[in-house]
Amino acid sequence: MTTRTSVPNTDSDQSQYLIERSFGGRDCAFLDPAGNIVRIRELPAATAEARSRAARKTDTLTMLRGAVVDVWVATASDDGAPYLVPLSLAWIDERAVIAVRSNSATARDLRDRPNARLGLGPTRNVVMMDAVRERELAATVDEALGTVYAVQADWDPRQSPGFVLFVLRPIRVQAWREANEIAGRDLMREGRWLV
Repeated sequence: MTTRTSVPNTDSDQSQYLIERSFGGRDCAFLDPAGNIVRIRELPAATAEARSRAARKTDTLTMLRGAVVDVWVATASDDGAPYLVPLSLAWIDERAVIAVRSNSATARDLRDRPNARLGLGPTRNVVMMDAVRERELAATVDEALGTVYAVQADWDPRQSPGFVLFVLRPIRVQAWREANEIAGRDLMREGRWLV
């Protein structure tokens, strides 16, 4: 929501208050007297030290266990046509759990080819996960799994007919923020944490 307030001792209006973010820098915006939007953005320090793998794993697990985790899920059809969709994710017992309509392209792809690639976070705090389908079940079948998913994802697919849950086992996890973290970005390989 944009609010406009006068900035004391100037002919400018502040159109966006300072926003603190868990990633990157802070920013705000002003309207100058000519009506132009002037954005002031604090960029993260380019010289910040790379995090250790242990710190990256901790940050990754914190992100995965958080409430309302948004994830991009990429799959491919039998003929190799890619499909990408934003979904909600729950991290349950070291597994990524997603809910989709049973007749969706994502569901069809995961039935035909069990591989998926998941992308989490903004471009300066990326987590990439390669995962394989471990199981598929109707959203109403496993009450405990459905409840944990609903609590973490902040919506309940059991209340909408035709949804299924896919439990995905991670086989590779990578995490990085800036170019200095590209080296050593692998946190998991072949389903085993490296730290």
